[in-house]
Amino acid sequence: MESDFNYKPAKNNPQNQTYKWRLSIFALSKPILINLILAFSGYLAVPILYEIGYAIYIFAFLYFLYNLLYYATSYLYINDTGIWFKRGFLPWKKGIIGVVWHDAGEAGYRNSFFGWIIKSYPVIITNRYNNRLELNLPFIKNGHKAITFINSKIYEMRNKVN
Repeated sequence: MESDFNYKPAKNNPQNQTYKWRLSIFALSKPILINLILAFSGYLAVPILYEIGYAIYIFAFLYFLYNLLYYATSYLYINDTGIWFKRGFLPWKKGIIGVVWHDAGEAGYRNSFFGWIIKSYPVIITNRYNNRLELNLPFIKNGHKAITFINSKIYEMRNKVN
């Protein structure tokens, strides 16, 4: 079953009840595009204003590094409590958002041509009591398989006999 859904049980949980899905490299497409625009503007500014051009280069590099670390430390995971998205690496930017199993409505993903090519999809997890509290997550690697697994867990948790 593990190979069918392509999820990764967390290593720190002895019962393997926590499952993780990482962000795809495609989630970095917008920061990479912004970084290229900044680098090109720095290239244009170097002959005119030497210091400003190199300052733009340094800013572009730091911006790219920040986004790379931000996306590398962000992931979707589920456990016995609910569905969660952990993000951020700086202490003042770290955070976890999520939906507990009792409030989880359904999980879905948005189709796109590029998402189909690289098997990475934006994921949406709804709250069945409040439409404004849904999780809209960036491109999750194998998001279509994650959604299948999450929806089966939602169904299992709702029909669980205590």
